[in-house]
Parts: sequence; structure tokens; C-alpha cells
Amino acid sequence: MLVPIILAGGVGSRLWPLSREASPKQLLPLVDKLTMLQKVLLRLCDVVDAVAPIIICQAQHRFIIAEQIRHVGVPVSAIILEPSSRDTAPAITLGALYAQAQFSQANLLILPTDHVINEHELFAKAIAKALPLLDRQRFLTFGVQPTYAETAYGYLKLGKTLSADHAYNVDHFIEKPAHAVAQSCVDSGHYLWNTGIFLFSSQAFLQAQAIYAPIMLSTCQQALLRCRQDEDFIRPHKAALAECPTSSMEYLLAALGENLVAVKVALNWSDIGSWDTLAKLQAQTQEGNTIQGDVWTESVSDCYLHAEHRLLAVVGVQDHIVVETRDAVLVAHKNHSQLIKRLVQRLKQANRSEVLHHRKTFYPWGNLQIVDEHPHCTILRLCINAHASATLPIDKLDVQQWLVLKGQGYVQHNPQAITPTQTITLSSNTTQTLYNHGDDTWDLLGVQYETLPVYG
Repeated sequence: MLVPIILAGGVGSRLWPLSREASPKQLLPLVDKLTMLQKVLLRLCDVVDAVAPIIICQAQHRFIIAEQIRHVGVPVSAIILEPSSRDTAPAITLGALYAQAQFSQANLLILPTDHVINEHELFAKAIAKALPLLDRQRFLTFGVQPTYAETAYGYLKLGKTLSADHAYNVDHFIEKPAHAVAQSCVDSGHYLWNTGIFLFSSQAFLQAQAIYAPIMLSTCQQALLRCRQDEDFIRPHKAALAECPTSSMEYLLAALGENLVAVKVALNWSDIGSWDTLAKLQAQTQEGNTIQGDVWTESVSDCYLHAEHRLLAVVGVQDHIVVETRDAVLVAHKNHSQLIKRLVQRLKQANRSEVLHHRKTFYPWGNLQIVDEHPHCTILRLCINAHASATLPIDKLDVQQWLVLKGQGYVQHNPQAITPTQTITLSSNTTQTLYNHGDDTWDLLGVQYETLPVYG
């Protein structure tokens, strides 16, 4: 039995300002209309004998993840919520413990969500080809032939050949090397890019954790033993998980010696870890520019230009990244794109809200968007999903009136339908619930005074 574990955590710093802590890159449609998470879910549909996946994510992303799963219609076994990110090893440990409890002798397929692999059939064949190599002790990691010196990727030094020139012992890891080192790895022909996709049995992994990371294993065990079910989500015990060490999966696998095997796969694979990488995946103009949105250029070449809400006009620049969103604009030279993470850290230290979230926030019933802000009021747009309801605490949200833009619904204690162009007047110091009884979204425009409450 093959149990996929999808790692859907992350804080969204390298692709800021498009990616934020509340909406990191794995939850965004970066390459096409599907988000990175949705692309992983659909990729699994071609994998033989794979059961419904386990998703590990941060608690703050639970509603948008549940909505994205619903949109693609792929069933999942569980959504396990981390109260905060502790890197990949604790997340995989939680998933392995849950899989062991649910499926007993399970093989685990570990999948990050920030990868682009468009060849679904080839991916499924690569997994099927690797399974016979798996035994109770072996840990498989998938690698691809490097095509250029990428400093943001990890490299696998290949050792002894094990199977028909596609499986090797791993001599050692090199994690995010300097450019000169990365170039030497590519030139040697003895290295693979580490994709971060792993395959091993739950039993072997938990036994290895007991040897190499016993504190991590015991804290994750306690966190799951004391977990609680919250609707469709599993919440590990927060205090227990707070004692868990932070560690990446790569550093754990480095201790495995000959039990670690690299499987070479012929896939067009990319890890979207920077704007540079994303630009290479998208169509370019004759001048080498990647353009998205309402963008006009003059004497511009080899740039990534992305406009979300306004006209973006760029003149006389080369090798730059310019990304415009409603509340932030990034301008960076391509050679320094890895410094964006450092800048985001400084913005976070300064308590800038632009690091945390966009102006649109998602909830189980829909979303709430800040349209405009003034000294004494805020203009909001409320979108309630079909057959859903939103409860508004009017003592905190002193909205005098909502204008219906689209769809229809009704207010608590008043079953009369309210349709487009009609208004809703709500009294203060009460809790009001708006019900959407239609098959379409119900969109409303409102005015808020004082502070914006947090729903959900």
C-alpha cells in the first residue's frame, strides 16, 4: 500500500509579495490556473495503488486548503494541522505516525508542493519503477540530471550503481552550494539535483527516527496521542509539539549511509524557489521578458514583470524582477533574488502586515476583502459561498449597510430573499448571520467602522 504524504507548509518569503504567510506559494496558481497544491493532488491520480493522501499544513491555511481540495475533487485521508512550521522532518514524522496507525505496513511517498512536474504519466511510471527497490531498510530519494548551476537546489553525489544505471548509493549531500561548487557538480556528471521526493516504509522511517531523532519522534507521538478532531482537521497537541526540534528531512537522511538510495528519473522538474526559476517556466517575449498582467515596456530585456491590479510601465532596464500587488511592489535585480528572503525577514521584524497577508482573507464560508481604507471607515467586499452562511458580530463590525452585488440570500430571522441592487441594514450590538441559499456566490459591498474582526 502506497500512502502519499503531501507537505503543504511554508511561509511564503522567496516569492514575496505575491506569496505571503497567509497565502504561501504552494496555495497560489503560479504556472497555470491550478495552484501548486492542486497540481500535486491531480498528479497522484495516475500513481498505481496510491491511497488518498495525507496533507500536512499549517493551521492558518486550513480553510483555503480545504477549499482547494474541494475544487479539484480529489479525496484525502487526513489534513493534519501544525500550529507552526518546524521544517520537513517533524511534518513527515506526524504523517508517518498517522499512516502507521491507519494503514499498518505502509510505504510512504513524500511530496513537496513547490515543484513543477507536468509529465504525470512519467511521474507515475518513475514511482512504479522505484517500488521494487524498496525494502524494510532502504530509503529512496529521487534525483534529476542537473542542466545548469543552480545554487538554490540540493545536490546528491552518486556512489555505487545498484540497478541498471538508475539507482545508486548516495555518497553525500551538498545543500545549496555556492555557484562555483554547483558548476563543478554539473560539470562532473556525478551529481543529481535532489527533488525532495522520498519513498520509504513507515516502519523503517520510524525505526530510524528512534535512533537518530528520538526526541522528535517522542514529541510527535505525544502530539498525536493528545490530538483533537476539529471538523475535517486533525490538530496535534500544541504544547507537546512545541517541544519538537526543528530539522529538515535531508539532514536526517544524511545519517543513513548505504541505506539511502538515489533513483535517477527523467523528468522535467523544477523547484519554484525564486522568481528566477518561475520566469524560466513561463513564455518569454522576443526580448526575453516574462510578462503577466497589464504591463507596458520600452527598451526592456530579460525581465520578469508581473502586474496584479494596476498598469505596470517599465523603461530601460535589464535582468530585473518587478512584481506589483495591491499593497506592495517589489523591484529586484535577478542576480540578487535570493536576498528577497532577507528583506522579508526585516519587514516582519518591523511588523509590516504586507508580509503576513493579502487584502483578501479566506474563511470556511467564503472570503472577505479590504477594498479601500479611510481614516474613519473601511470598504469591504464579502463573498459567501453557495449554500453557506457567515456570522457577523456587529458589536465589533459596526457595518451600517451592505449592498448586494451578485447572487441572493437572506438575513437571520428574515427569510425574504435579498437580490442585486438591494441593501441590508444591520443593527449594532448584535450577532447577525447572512445565509446564501443559492447555487452561486453571494457578493456584497459594505462599510466598516473602527477595527476589522477576525472570523472563523
